[in-house]
Amino acid sequence: MNNTARAIEMNNVVPLKVEGDRQPQWGQTRALALPPSMLAPRLLLIVPSSDRDRLQLDLYRGLPNASVTSAANSAAAVEMMANREDFDLVIVELGVQGFDNVEAISSALSAGDHPPVVVLYRECHADAARALLRAGAAALMPQASTGMSLLGVIYLVLNGQRFTPPELLLPLGQNGAAPEGADFPDLSSRQRQVARLLVQGQSNKEIARRLDLQEITIKVYVSSIFRKLKVRNRTEAAARLLKEWSD
Repeated sequence: MNNTARAIEMNNVVPLKVEGDRQPQWGQTRALALPPSMLAPRLLLIVPSSDRDRLQLDLYRGLPNASVTSAANSAAAVEMMANREDFDLVIVELGVQGFDNVEAISSALSAGDHPPVVVLYRECHADAARALLRAGAAALMPQASTGMSLLGVIYLVLNGQRFTPPELLLPLGQNGAAPEGADFPDLSSRQRQVARLLVQGQSNKEIARRLDLQEITIKVYVSSIFRKLKVRNRTEAAARLLKEWSD
């Protein structure tokens, strides 16, 4: 490999951290090669104006070289996609003008070629989730998802993978939550609320915002949930809850 080719290759390589002052030696460190679409992706947001600033800030924090374009409704988004270069990823919120329901988004997804699409939702039940996935959605995420949870899904999708919160594909009650009867009886009603949001991958801060409580209060609830479930962390807690709800 000549020097020019090697320089181009290394532009897309992020070296892993080396602890201490020791200089890394050849063969002692590894690197993660990233495709260009993950270094500077071209993103199209189709979300209400009330959510746009928060999402753009989260995206720029995790993807500082991203090009983010916004559209307030489906008509504006279709025009943008027709008149400019292709996007690497589209993020659309269920309920935005023109994409008011699952049928409208499913119809657009099924219409033809399009970049991967992440659908954000405020409420979504199992049948709706399956319809969106069958139509071609690359990922589904709660609208309240922020920071690393949203960025993690974006990285997965840009890398050609798909994502669905597991609770969407479990047997659900009419309001989209896990059935009340399928729960651990020794959890209080508030602990059950926290547990359902914990399973969705939401952080303590996100759960506190959702339930209008202090973050320190959520930490106490989470610790109590761990103790009652006899688990050590959020991953083990989610696994136990999901198993209980799916039985």
